Amino acid sequence: MNGLSNPVETESELLGLLRDWQAKEKDSIAMARETQRRSRNAVVRLVMEIIAHDAVLHHRVEQFLLDSIEKSTTMAQPDEVDIVWSMIAQHNELEKSVLELAQRAQKLPAGTTMPDFLINYLVEDERKHDALLERLEEIKIKLHPSV
Repeated sequence: MNGLSNPVETESELLGLLRDWQAKEKDSIAMARETQRRSRNAVVRLVMEIIAHDAVLHHRVEQFLLDSIEKSTTMAQPDEVDIVWSMIAQHNELEKSVLELAQRAQKLPAGTTMPDFLINYLVEDERKHDALLERLEEIKIKLHPSV
């Protein structure tokens, strides 16, 4: 063999991994919700809610990946991209301003551990949003350079 992997085998392996991943996400959702239900601590309940919500979104992304591989989901056409891109650009600017506020809040002395913990979480999440929108811009440029 020439050392290159077989695309069909690689795709099959990826599909299997995504299905296993989805199963783990379902377990994570159930466990987080059960922990949330049993806990009386507001912070634990909030963190478990965040984790369950994120796991639901992860499951949706994994399903999108499965569908895109199995059903050859098509990417947006240039006219579709053109319609929403100004809104995405505005949202990107909004996310940048939210990240700036979060970073300013992060620099203030909160006085207790809990605000620091939750503000740090928010800053990380806002950075994630900013990175997602930046990557979306990169994908748009690669797929539709003229848009």
